[in-house]
Amino acid sequence: MQNKKTKIYSTCAKNEYISINMQKILNSFKFLGHWVLNILGIKRTSKAQKDFLLDSNVRIGIYMALVIIGLEIWMLFRQIFEKLIVEYNPEKSFFTQFFQYTTLFWMMLLLGVSFLMFSVMYLRKNTKKKTAFLVNVIFGGVCALYPVLIFADAMSSNPIKLALTVAFYASLSVYGLSLILYAVYTYLKGDARATKMFVITMFAVVCLVFGARVSFSDFLGGKEIICFITMVVFVACLLVWKPYISILMLGGIFIGFYHLITDGAVASESEVVFQDGDKVNYVTLLIALIMVATSLYHQRARESESRQKLEMHASFDDITGLHNFRHFLEQAKLQMQNPNVNIGELMYVYVDIQNFKLVNDQLGFKAGNEFLKKVAAAIRNMFGEENSCRMGEDRFAVLAKREGIVDKLEALNQEVTAINETLGLTLIAGGRSIPSRDYDPRRAMDRAHYAASFLKGTRGQIFIEYDEKMSEGLSIRHYIARNIEKAIEQGWVRAVYQPIVWAKDGKLASCEALARWYDPNYGDLSPGLFVPILEDALLIHKLDYAIIEQVCRDLRSALDNKLPVVPVSVNFSRLDFEHSNPIETLNTLVDKYGIARDLIVVEITESALMNSVDTLKKAASQLRKEGYSLWLDDFGSGYSSLNVIKDFELTGLKLDGKFICDLANSERARTLVVHILKMADALGMRTLAEGVEKPFEADFLHENGCERLQGYYYGKPMYRSELYEKFFKIKNVH
Repeated sequence: MQNKKTKIYSTCAKNEYISINMQKILNSFKFLGHWVLNILGIKRTSKAQKDFLLDSNVRIGIYMALVIIGLEIWMLFRQIFEKLIVEYNPEKSFFTQFFQYTTLFWMMLLLGVSFLMFSVMYLRKNTKKKTAFLVNVIFGGVCALYPVLIFADAMSSNPIKLALTVAFYASLSVYGLSLILYAVYTYLKGDARATKMFVITMFAVVCLVFGARVSFSDFLGGKEIICFITMVVFVACLLVWKPYISILMLGGIFIGFYHLITDGAVASESEVVFQDGDKVNYVTLLIALIMVATSLYHQRARESESRQKLEMHASFDDITGLHNFRHFLEQAKLQMQNPNVNIGELMYVYVDIQNFKLVNDQLGFKAGNEFLKKVAAAIRNMFGEENSCRMGEDRFAVLAKREGIVDKLEALNQEVTAINETLGLTLIAGGRSIPSRDYDPRRAMDRAHYAASFLKGTRGQIFIEYDEKMSEGLSIRHYIARNIEKAIEQGWVRAVYQPIVWAKDGKLASCEALARWYDPNYGDLSPGLFVPILEDALLIHKLDYAIIEQVCRDLRSALDNKLPVVPVSVNFSRLDFEHSNPIETLNTLVDKYGIARDLIVVEITESALMNSVDTLKKAASQLRKEGYSLWLDDFGSGYSSLNVIKDFELTGLKLDGKFICDLANSERARTLVVHILKMADALGMRTLAEGVEKPFEADFLHENGCERLQGYYYGKPMYRSELYEKFFKIKNVH
């Protein structure tokens, strides 16, 4: 029984071994088959790759046409000199001899000129359709009719020579007809790859037949077959063909030409024959040309793939696969130029996902990217790929029909919410109608964006259309973005200081530097107005750095005048780190004014730390090494506060004002604050509470271990002179 089981196991193992090896063999053959098919070019190629290879052939065709034109002009002069001057036969008329000896070269010259015009007209996309149509029809007509008109002069006593001549004349006529077909089809229906390929293929056929015709005569006359070889090199090694086409074409033309010249030599009883050495060279040349043609194809194919990837990168968003904003603007302009598009039916729509940062905060950036992909897919299905794009982060742009736009956005909103129902994310959208065809789509999207900003933080309404009533607010928005540098230079932007006091005695411990903008045109501009605008315009770093420099200047002035100084907190935003180098700037300014680093406290919000984790981890570590204190601002306003405390080296916590305002009425708020203060103390972190406005709040925080307090109870943001007068009783400080 044991032996029987052993036999069964042995047989199964053997069968499994055979099966595995057979699968390996099959996989090897499969790999080899794919490799061979790839080498031969027998695989599907994308439309972009086909267009690239076709464009390459047309560009090369320009040089080929120029070479043919040059050669044929040279051959015409040569034939005229040798046949009509040196060997002139007075018994025949001049015109008879002229056409007899130059007809083929005139026809090739016509071929070169016509193909040159075809290539130039094709590559100059901006050429008027009517001009291109007339040029191609005229040259195509001449190429088609000219061989027919002079066919009588092509008669020859040698049947093979006659057949080659007829083939040459016929191929030139068909080439002319292909030009006419291309011109008519393009004029009536637009661009078509098939008609272009027909023209290029017939051009190649005419060149090959011409080479065979001339070299056949040269061979019987005891000369070399250089013309044939030249034309084959032209067609096979300059124009790009798929390898299997090159093999079939070159093999066919080489075998066919070999039989023509050997059979022709026998028929004419010529003493000229192919020597064995010539046959070896002939076959070697065929193999070499096939290798060159194959190599050229794969080189161009790789170039096409590389260019396609670059174009994809330039036109598409890497995360969502939607078009990027630049491509969207270009396509929108093209649509507006189309007279068949009714601009009154269309509008630009800006779409923004509210509170998208919750996805990154709670689920991580990978989940955030997956969320964006799903939103992008929904937008693509709803509005079409060419009419939508990702502008950046969680913002999208759409060119849509006005009719039913609200219903579509409602449906899109439901899909966005359904992606993660726990987070309950919604979208808001702003629209801008199109007043004229030349209306700048970037300007339209700017207005749609501005309209959508009115819905931020709201529930229920998800769409609003821009109207002229909003123009005043938009003009202020543009004014702020355009004039931030001027405002800094002119001193319209100034630093104010909000006091931070010791909880135990109310004495000044430090202060926080904030920005105020007094504008000669608009008066006092609220930070709630200009800060978000500068953030949207990616200009917030200019404001932050201007305030930091003024802080350093004020500290230097106080030190020089022997005035008391306290540390000053300055704020860095996420955008500062993403679009500039704030630590380098801070070091430069501190060193410029000779300020001790312990006089500067850097505050970074929790949301900033969670949105740029890797970048800001390095930055936080560097700030501590440089000797700056690093505080977490608005602690508790986000959803990942504990992760921030765990992952970052922080000097202290600044409790968000929302905790403080509920202390008097909420036991839960008091319990939470007490435990936060104990946790910070256990971790060796200092504490500060902002938003203190009442005595009860100050007393409660002090009793439970909060070190510093900030809020209107101790003073609003004030100018430097007011700060010194209030806390140090020093007047006339400027």
